[in-house]
Amino acid sequence: MEQNQYRMYVDGNTVRKAEALPKDDRQERIRREREEQRARNRKIAKRNQARELRMSRRYVAFLAVAVSITCLVCAAYVHLQADITTRMSNISALEKEIADLKTDNDTTLKRVNTSINLNEIKEKAIAELGMVYAAPDEAAALEELESFGEKWNSKYPKIYKSWSERWATLSTYFKYPNEVRKLIYTTNAIEGFNRQLRKVTKSKTVFPSNDSLLKMLYLATMDITKKWTGRRRDWSQIRAQLEIYFEERLEKAEF
Repeated sequence: MEQNQYRMYVDGNTVRKAEALPKDDRQERIRREREEQRARNRKIAKRNQARELRMSRRYVAFLAVAVSITCLVCAAYVHLQADITTRMSNISALEKEIADLKTDNDTTLKRVNTSINLNEIKEKAIAELGMVYAAPDEAAALEELESFGEKWNSKYPKIYKSWSERWATLSTYFKYPNEVRKLIYTTNAIEGFNRQLRKVTKSKTVFPSNDSLLKMLYLATMDITKKWTGRRRDWSQIRAQLEIYFEERLEKAEF
């Protein structure tokens, strides 16, 4: 117990005598040390507070600019979100409108198909108008067209009207000899060629550019034409007639 007590010396004695420090004095000293420590802590806190208050103007300006930019970005984000929401609503409305129009279009098409016999029109056009192309000359073809008009104009007026209005262009066919006309009239080769091109492009419906589509069609054409090894029996007569009418075009062509 005595080892833990504070000791002091009494002046005036020949031999210094250690005496125990009063208990009250020790508690007072501890109290003063604690108060001094609190005072130092308060001074440090005041000094730190004063240092914070002496913050530079540039730092304050930087914080103000940063806060302003943050507010602007937040406002722009909110505006963008609102714009996206509006656009999505418009897209949904347009999709619904397109769906309604498609339904109406399908209904109208079905009504038209049920009211008009397209197969009958096709058969009549092939049977009757085919005689126009098969006529030996333009005069006979015009007679066949007038005969078709007298017979079917009351039921199919648009067919006769279309041919009559475009007769100046359609009659160009008859300026060529019969051999060339047969070549023009027969479209099986062209239809087969187009069918093979559609078969190639059907597998890929989206192309990044027009050039990519043209390149694919070019390569497909090269592959298709390699199979054209047949030859028409009357090709010599046809070529002779083509050289008369298209001499400049056939100079560099290879057959």
